[in-house]
Amino acid sequence: MLVVYFAVGFVVYAPSLNGEFLYDDLNEIEENEHLNWGFVYALPCFKPNTLPVRPVPYFTFLLNKTIHENQVFGYHVVNVVLHAMNAWLIYLILICLPGLFSGIQQNKSAGVLRDILGPLCIALIWLVHPIGTNAVGYVYQRIEQLWSFFLLVSIFSLLVSSKTRGGWKYLSLLISVISCYLGMISKEVMVVAPILLCLFDYIYCHQQAGWSLKSRVPLYILYALSWVLLYLYVMSQKSEYAENIEAMPSRWMYLLTESGVILHYIRLAIWPDPLNFSYGWRVTEGFDQVAIPFFLLTAMFAAGCYYLYQKPQIGFWFAWFFLILAPTSSINPVLEPAAEYRMYLPVLAIIICIYLALERLLVVKSGSITNLVIGCSVVVILLGYKSYERNIVLSSRKLLWEDTARKSPHSYTPWSNLAIFYRKEGSYEQS
Repeated sequence: MLVVYFAVGFVVYAPSLNGEFLYDDLNEIEENEHLNWGFVYALPCFKPNTLPVRPVPYFTFLLNKTIHENQVFGYHVVNVVLHAMNAWLIYLILICLPGLFSGIQQNKSAGVLRDILGPLCIALIWLVHPIGTNAVGYVYQRIEQLWSFFLLVSIFSLLVSSKTRGGWKYLSLLISVISCYLGMISKEVMVVAPILLCLFDYIYCHQQAGWSLKSRVPLYILYALSWVLLYLYVMSQKSEYAENIEAMPSRWMYLLTESGVILHYIRLAIWPDPLNFSYGWRVTEGFDQVAIPFFLLTAMFAAGCYYLYQKPQIGFWFAWFFLILAPTSSINPVLEPAAEYRMYLPVLAIIICIYLALERLLVVKSGSITNLVIGCSVVVILLGYKSYERNIVLSSRKLLWEDTARKSPHSYTPWSNLAIFYRKEGSYEQS
């Protein structure tokens, strides 16, 4: 299956492979004089130019720079490989989950669906979904891919530990814990990982393995201690966060704003058009502007709580969606209210829920998997084509900023970057 994900990933992301460095790539990779091997002697040499440093992603940038210098092809290859690896991990996790596809167990095709078709289709749809293009085609957002990779490795290792005994069990648990810690120094959003891991263990692992919750407490403590590492790493460079420098909206206004942003994310997950690199999303000025999105999102959150209690195998994915978005889309104001790359992992929950609904509609009632296979194939092809088109835009600074300026004419970011691009090209009148 890994070969399939690599092949599909490289086909879909082919236009970006020979693209250019974009936006933060320029300051943080191409022109970053701190990106050197001095970290061997002193960790503070791991410095950004303008943004908070994330040690693990920056280490991979350093390796790329050592091997490829500023030839962007090598950087993009690493991003696509990581993306394919993440899709493969999603497949491995889903194929091992007890109870997720249990709604079709009475059907004669249940074995195929539970063991192959469901996980394969979900992982493929996630792999080619256009909402993930900013996280893959934009080199700097390898940060998003890496913390996702460590979370998925941690979950998969936890799942493996529930199916093994002896030394392999403890080795799997060790890998799970180490991955959790590495994720913490990859991106701050990983703060939700200990909660997700404990939920996952309770819902999918401990009952299957016959463990008592009391016996899991030491493991949960080890996960929770990763917060100490995250705290130290964030506090050590507190002044680098723009949110600590610029005037930010109130927590309440930001929360209201994010209700509209999250519904926009959900719409893009279902119908990924138009995609935008930089929204320049404005913070709402009053509750009346976002009342409908706020109540819709509240109802969705309540449904998630219900499923988490009544049908935890499905409820976990509601928790997955809301928890991963919580650090950037709740009461903690960040500089950009909306950014598509934040949906890199949360979109998985939407794909799973839609797939399960279609599975019940098309298979359980009809008794045939043909319609489901055809439907999933069409979706993969259409989404893959849309991602391929989007990667053409992401391959060029000029195309990207012109596209963004058309979609967000009120935003300062695309116009200023277009002006910089034209000035470097010598087109002073256009600049």
